[in-house]
Amino acid sequence: RDVLGSRGLGDVYKRQIMMCVMALFVNLLVVGCFALVYGTKMKYENGMLFGIHMPKEAQKDSEVQSLMEQYAVRMKKFYWWNVAGAVLSGLLAFSYTSIFMFGWMFWIFEFTIGSMGFLCMNHRKLYDIKVKHQWFAAEGADIVVIDIGASAKAEEKRIPAVWHLPAVVILAWLCFLPGMRRWVQEEAANILVPGMALLTAGLFWVLHIWTNRRRCDAYSENTQINTAIHVRERRMWAWIWLVGTYTSLIGMGEILWQISRKGYLDVVDTIICVIFSMAGGLFILAAILWMMKKRQELLKTEEPLSYVDDDIYWKNGWYNNPRDRRWVVPDRMCSSNYSFNMGKPGVRYLTGALGSVIVIGVLWLVVVFFGMDFVRPQLSIDGNQVTVRSAEYGISFDKKEIEDAELLEDLPEEDFVRINGLSDSRQLLGKFKGEESGKAMFYIRRGETPVLKIKLPEYTVFVNSEESGKVQEWYEELSS
Repeated sequence: RDVLGSRGLGDVYKRQIMMCVMALFVNLLVVGCFALVYGTKMKYENGMLFGIHMPKEAQKDSEVQSLMEQYAVRMKKFYWWNVAGAVLSGLLAFSYTSIFMFGWMFWIFEFTIGSMGFLCMNHRKLYDIKVKHQWFAAEGADIVVIDIGASAKAEEKRIPAVWHLPAVVILAWLCFLPGMRRWVQEEAANILVPGMALLTAGLFWVLHIWTNRRRCDAYSENTQINTAIHVRERRMWAWIWLVGTYTSLIGMGEILWQISRKGYLDVVDTIICVIFSMAGGLFILAAILWMMKKRQELLKTEEPLSYVDDDIYWKNGWYNNPRDRRWVVPDRMCSSNYSFNMGKPGVRYLTGALGSVIVIGVLWLVVVFFGMDFVRPQLSIDGNQVTVRSAEYGISFDKKEIEDAELLEDLPEEDFVRINGLSDSRQLLGKFKGEESGKAMFYIRRGETPVLKIKLPEYTVFVNSEESGKVQEWYEELSS
């Protein structure tokens, strides 16, 4: 919701501050998660060092020690540089929106690709050292150990996935309220909001069903240890998905309810959604770290399964086993994560398609936002046809449709709801809905005067220009 004129700039700056705080929180949380999960791989645990099976005495080898020391030093520098990058990309929220989006996306791509690439590279170096010294636990690498007793106990104590149903029903009811339906009909893109709410809840439900059904691999010869790990982790994963669903219900439910009641969103509504989303994210992170800690405590005194050695399939840092029928397997580097089996052709096609969609989507967003920030509003007249356009937003109409055209000294002090487009300290662009003006199209650079107001049967168009005398020229052409 925007208040036009000078009074509205205060709300714009508040949104920029909120965006900066959110970006800083998310960025530093991402760096912290990577450091907690992948920064501990230098420790010898469960018969593995850096995700590679090897005898305990191998960690004292001079080559291994040298590799681990170099990795620790370089990764520490890498993380600290990316903490600085995280702060800088967050502060870009006070610049152009396009620069902020580009800077943040560049940082997140650089950090994730750099950290995982560096991890995989050193993982492969350690595997080569293992091959050089012949530190193999067994001849074959096709052994998969499943504890049937642990699987049965975990199945008995699972939490049913049906507990997601009430949240999905409530969200579906909110999505089909009369006010919500009217809001969706105003703009086709508005369907993304209820669609995202239902998709998120449905995804958590599907993940709950999947974790309830996944098999229980053996970590130890002791069935009681395996049972304790799997019962605890299966129930904790169930709680993770349930908390995700119900925090999404509260956050997205608030947005859906306010839209259906008022027809627009306030900053407070968005903040409530963000707070509950962050609360759900923090719970998930804490639960995953707790599971990892408890698993390590249980396995600390246990001898690893000495006849299991599947490192050949993980030698490059990802899983590649054409003979394994599974598409998704527990990740070697992060025990609470899952990895694609890149040995399956279908997985490679899926990964390529997802990667292409992400890259194309990011490039499209960057182009759109740069257009919004740096393409200037233009009004053109071709005979009786008038076109007003800036970046992705344009409107065309016949001169005969103009009910009134006037020059304003400044924007009216009126409350407007932004339907789509961009509203920041530099511009107003896109579709809006005003308390007095009704539906409106804005092509406004803040601080530039005068403003040309064109009243049409369906919309009121507001447009100005940074070029001196251009708005008066447009007004005279329309008046003639």
